[in-house]
Parts: sequence; structure tokens; C-alpha cells
Amino acid sequence: MVISIETQKEMYRYLLSDKKTNIRNIDSNIQEFLRLTIKELAKKLYLRTELYIGKVQLQLDENNKVVRKKNYKCDSNKLIYDTLHEIKNGTDFANKDIEKQLQEIDIDDYESIPESGTADRKKLIKSCILYYQHKEITEVSKGKSTEEYDIIKESWLAEQCLGKYSINDLDYELKAKSQPKYYGGGKYAQVLKPDIQLYDKDNLLIIDVKVYKNIHTYSHGQLKYGSNANRFQVNSYIGKCSDKYHRDNVQGVILHIVNSDIMNKYGELQGADITIENDRPMKLWLIEDKGLDYIFREYDRLIENIL
Repeated sequence: MVISIETQKEMYRYLLSDKKTNIRNIDSNIQEFLRLTIKELAKKLYLRTELYIGKVQLQLDENNKVVRKKNYKCDSNKLIYDTLHEIKNGTDFANKDIEKQLQEIDIDDYESIPESGTADRKKLIKSCILYYQHKEITEVSKGKSTEEYDIIKESWLAEQCLGKYSINDLDYELKAKSQPKYYGGGKYAQVLKPDIQLYDKDNLLIIDVKVYKNIHTYSHGQLKYGSNANRFQVNSYIGKCSDKYHRDNVQGVILHIVNSDIMNKYGELQGADITIENDRPMKLWLIEDKGLDYIFREYDRLIENIL
């Protein structure tokens, strides 16, 4: 574990809230917390008739009479319906008509489903998306050790939180994208998905967020950054985004969230130049986990120093 359990809790609170803090406490069993959150929100919305949204349409019934019916076929309804069934709680809240309509549609990309409806419904949609993302992490981690699973989960949490913060809370006049998709050339086009992209009329900054147990290596007795794979990946991101946006100042950052032990041992790597191609400058930055608010403050300071 690199990111403490307390900071992980803060990260989940932040992802599920429109604010940096939330009054609700959670434990370390994240999947169970998400299940309970989804069930509670679904029950509350169902009682207020706000769970499934539908558009009223005029239709002819079997007697050729005009009747008013609701069309429930939309991605947010399907996401909620599928998630409730996944956690064995779906049939409590959907009638036969809703079930029939929603069983006829498929979701191509649940991560891109927009939040809609009341504040509680938007929170439910966030919770459902997080539930499936966390489920994917669990599936990807099958066969891996507990330590490897923890690092995958912590890295995902850090990416999600800093991506959301960049879009919603960053103080600078920068446009932000979180995990935009770009397609490389060639017959089998590789999908390039940088964690964070910040830009204005002059600047373009590509940030890749990582959580590792080890970030170092030694070359000829000198301390160096340990992952050339990350360097080449971010180098590709910079090239692709540069071609698209044509900014004067283009930079890449590999940003590691680290614990005090890693920072004490390898803090001298802070700000290290890890550039591969001269026209695609890239640096390594470290932020120590001292709580989520501290991580956000240091992230602010990092952006200010770079731009």
C-alpha cells in the first residue's frame, strides 16, 4: 500500500460528492460501501418517483385508442437498472414495462453516460459508474497478489480524483480533459488515453498519474526513474496531442503519488528531466500522500510552477 486507507476514503468521498469532503464515513471495503450507497440512493429516489426518468409519448393501444405511455429507453436508466440487478436489488424498483424496455438496449460505454436528474440521481449515476470501474479493477487483478491489487486500485483512485479536480476545481484559467481518447495511426490503431490534459491558447500539459511501490533504478551508479515504458507512453501522448492542438509550450509530466518512505528515499528525483525527444519535454514529479487536501494543494503548486 502506498496511499493510506484514510486518504483512499477521502478520495472515494470526493468522487461521490460535488464537494471535496462529505459527511458520510466509509470503511476500507469499497465495493460493499458502493453497494450500500447505490441501494440507499435507489430506494430514496424510487419513493420520490425520481429513479427512472421517462418521456411521455402518445401511442395507439390494441383498441386503436390514443394513450399516454412513457419511454424509459435511455443510457442512465439502463446503467441504474443493470447495476441494481448486479447487486441483486433490481426488481424492487422497476415495473414490468420498465424492465421490458430496458432489457432491449445495451450500453456501449458506461463511463461516458452523463449525469442527469436531481442531485441524488446524479450521485447514484456516479456511484454506479464507480461500482463497475471498481469491478473491472478486481477482474484485472485476478491472479495477482493483494499488494499488486492494492497498487492498481490506488493508481486508479489517484487518476480519477486528479482528473475530476482538474476539470472542476483547478484555479487556473485552463481547459481540462480527463482521459480523452485519441487513436494512433496504422492498421491496428492504438487507443491513446492520457490521464489529464490541460491547455489554453499557448500551453499544453499532458499529465500521467501513477502509484508505484518502486519508482527508481540505478544506471552507472546514478539514481534514475525506473520506468522507460511510462516515458515512451507519455512521449506518444505528447506527440499525438501536439499534432491536434498546436501549442507553443507543450510539456509532459509523469506524476507519482508516493508515501513518506518513497519520498524520503527518492525525493531527489523530484523534477527530474526524463525527456526522450527534445521537442517533447517531460519531467517527473512526486507528491507525498499527506491527505487529499494536501495532494490537491501540491498539484495546484505543481501546475503553477510548470505554467
